[in-house]
Amino acid sequence: MRSDNQADFVIPARPEILLQVTAEIRKETPCFNTIAHIMMGDVSLYANVLAIINTPFFGMRERVTSMQNAVSLLGVNRVYSIVRMAALRNSLKTIGRMDRFWDSSTEVATICGHVRRFIPCLSKDDAYTMGMMHDCGIPLMMNNFKDYRSFFESRNGLDLPQLHQQEQEHYAIDHFELSSAIAQAWSIPEQICHAIRLQPYAEEVLESGRYEDTLCNTLCLLLVSKELSEKFRSLWSVDEDQRPVMPMEPILEYLGICDHDLVDIRDDVFSRLELSDNGIVPA
Repeated sequence: MRSDNQADFVIPARPEILLQVTAEIRKETPCFNTIAHIMMGDVSLYANVLAIINTPFFGMRERVTSMQNAVSLLGVNRVYSIVRMAALRNSLKTIGRMDRFWDSSTEVATICGHVRRFIPCLSKDDAYTMGMMHDCGIPLMMNNFKDYRSFFESRNGLDLPQLHQQEQEHYAIDHFELSSAIAQAWSIPEQICHAIRLQPYAEEVLESGRYEDTLCNTLCLLLVSKELSEKFRSLWSVDEDQRPVMPMEPILEYLGICDHDLVDIRDDVFSRLELSDNGIVPA
């Protein structure tokens, strides 16, 4: 559902270079060299794509230094997902430096890629995309409302429904709705767009029986990943006061798993994150 208040926001459009890459990828036989040539038209975007590809999440055993090499190693679809994320980040950079925000989004995206092995509702690349997109409305909120940064930072201790309620009370719109709107504008799969928007309504969604299992599982994947991200950052004292994401009971009940199962998932994910931090790429 689109809020009338969305009209006050300029949703970043997909840049022309991304539209050109999309057109080439959708051809019956995409040309790797053509994709690389298009990408070279934007030096900043090209550099950001290579930087993302060389993160531990993508498992490159040797540093990738060209787009042709990236496409041949990762395939067209995976590289397209990376290009789309880098283009979005470039589109939002006019709002100012938000290194901490993007670091957090990247961590959630990486965890989504690991957790989807236990909740297999999305491909690894779509799970990563969802993690990167899930809070992308926050920069727009900061851009439109001068007090939003301090408002958001002062709301530590609120879960997602409480944060959603207070954002609506203060601004008549919330960042979940904006994040979903951006995802829709950038042609992200529909179930991901819905899952992003429904984050603060998770308990109602899971208990109502009105939503398809694929959407419910996608929502659970996102919220479990966010919860594990909060716990991981707290473990290493990155932030002293973390917001709880959601009560986990409705999510675990829907998934048919218990607290011990969640601990097993947490331990597996944390071990993979620690291996990545040490430069060892987990299988």
